[in-house]
This record gives sequence, structure tokens and C-alpha cells, in this order.
Amino acid sequence: MATLAAATVTAVNTYQGGRLFRSFKRRANLVLVTYGNGVDTYPTSPAGIALPAFGQFGMVRFLEYLHILDFNTADALIYKYDLTNKTIRIYVGGGSEETGAYVPPNNSKINCLAIGW
Repeated sequence: MATLAAATVTAVNTYQGGRLFRSFKRRANLVLVTYGNGVDTYPTSPAGIALPAFGQFGMVRFLEYLHILDFNTADALIYKYDLTNKTIRIYVGGGSEETGAYVPPNNSKINCLAIGW
């Protein structure tokens, strides 16, 4: 099986006014990150789900940080942004990371605050 790649992940601006704020060349946007097709597995190298280009988050030059605001709590998983690898990592309740055997459900969604420029 293939692993989830950045090409299968989408980020859509969900704030009605377009950009949430712009200050000192920094931007912040509310985005809905959608991933998973019910077939591809969770990537273990590099660890986490690769994100699409910064332009999909409404940024011009770079995505500085992604703060996860809300996610599907029914699956009992914990989602964190990996700043070093620029990926979203998924952990099970006990604190251990998911393995490559994990197949995320089709069209899983995470609401995030994207900050960058």
C-alpha cells in the first residue's frame, strides 16, 4: 500500500472574511485540512502526514506554524503539528505514535489556524 502524500492532502480557507488577520507581515487563516482516502496508510518516514504547499494555507512565502483547533474526537486520536518536519503527527491515547499499518478514514478533517507570511 502507498502512504499518504502531500498531493492527497488539501487545505481550504474557512474564514468568511478571507484572511483572519494580517499584522507585521504575518498572516493568520482558519483552514480545514482534509486527508485520507481510506486506502493509503499513515507515513512513518518522515513521520506524519505531509502538508501541501504554503499557498493552499493562504500564505505568500512560508507556513510558519499550524495550530490544530478541532478534530474528530470520535476516533480518540491526538493530532500534533511537527514543526521540524512540517507534518501532522497522529498519536493514540497512550502517547505512542500511530504505525504504518494505520489507514485514516476517507476525508478526515482537521480545523487549524495557519500562521505565516
